[in-house]
Amino acid sequence: MGNQIQLSADEIISSIDAAVEQLARDICDKILEYNGKAPSAVFLVGGGSLVPRLEEYIANKLQIPLERVGLRKTSLIKELNIKDKRISGPEFITPIGIAITAHLNRQKDFLNVFVNDKSIKMFNSKSLNVADALILVGFNPRSLIGRRGLPVSFTLNDQVEIVKGEPGEPAKIFVNGAQSSLDKILANGDRIIIDPAVDGKSADVYIKNYSNLLKGKIIYVNNVEKSLSPTITVNRKPQTVDYKISDKDIIEVKTINTVEELLRAMEVDTEGILVEINNKSVEMSSYIGNGDHINWSYNSNALDKSFHQAHTKTIIITLNGEQLVIEQNKDSMMFLDIFNHIDIDVSRVKGINTLKLNGSNANYTDLIKNGDIIEISWER
Repeated sequence: MGNQIQLSADEIISSIDAAVEQLARDICDKILEYNGKAPSAVFLVGGGSLVPRLEEYIANKLQIPLERVGLRKTSLIKELNIKDKRISGPEFITPIGIAITAHLNRQKDFLNVFVNDKSIKMFNSKSLNVADALILVGFNPRSLIGRRGLPVSFTLNDQVEIVKGEPGEPAKIFVNGAQSSLDKILANGDRIIIDPAVDGKSADVYIKNYSNLLKGKIIYVNNVEKSLSPTITVNRKPQTVDYKISDKDIIEVKTINTVEELLRAMEVDTEGILVEINNKSVEMSSYIGNGDHINWSYNSNALDKSFHQAHTKTIIITLNGEQLVIEQNKDSMMFLDIFNHIDIDVSRVKGINTLKLNGSNANYTDLIKNGDIIEISWER
């Protein structure tokens, strides 16, 4: 509006006095909050510290002598040479501080670090760590984690077995010679060394590792010492305990455990056999233990029966509409032989004898085969 108002200094100071006192109160509250108690001295900086009576109010609120509340002037900055004497009051402290900070940090926009002796420059936009440096140089993250070695999967006595490979070793990270981590915050000039991860070894497994299946036995068969060792086959081929197992192998480790298995291994016909273990009669399925005494012999009655069965031939025919089972010791059978296996009272039979073999007229000397159809009748 162009109006001019003239006030004296006392009038102006009086009008802002309440606000200055409130400002002092706020400043003192924060000092007490952060310091926990009144400090021994207070230094005021910035243009606002020149407000009249601010020092007095702060001293009163903190209950410290007025001489211990002072203005911080540029002359107290010993490292700074100010040629212009006008730049001396507390109002210049803040801009000078900003200028000094900018000067000290003018070289810190970038960090120069080394990754495995390769120098890189990193834009210092945040707290940079080892991981940031590795990304910048294109380090493969897979090289930080060691993979487990390959497993071996195979079948042992019809059971699937899986043996895992050894675990890998993670990469080792060093910063300036000390072991560190990916989260380590970097400083200018730091040297990072990465010892890559080491993959674990693939599984190495041998048949001899399964010692519980490889235990042999010493037994005595008819008073003769005999060693029973397991038989080993891999993919149906004989192998030894030193065989290194490959993936998908099919392994069988067989041990003689029963009487029947023993006699078969000895190629003994088990028909009509009497067996004792440690002087006690046993069955073919009986278990054989280490140190057992096994005695076996043939049963004569069983042998006779076996011989009879071995030399007896059975023929099944149909006679006059009924099935007839004939057992004989001869290699062949004639039509005439049938009369030895049927009951016919010849004294009561009258008429002409008619013989049929599979629907055709037959003679007494015709050979009879299994399944033949025979008809015998008499016509008056």
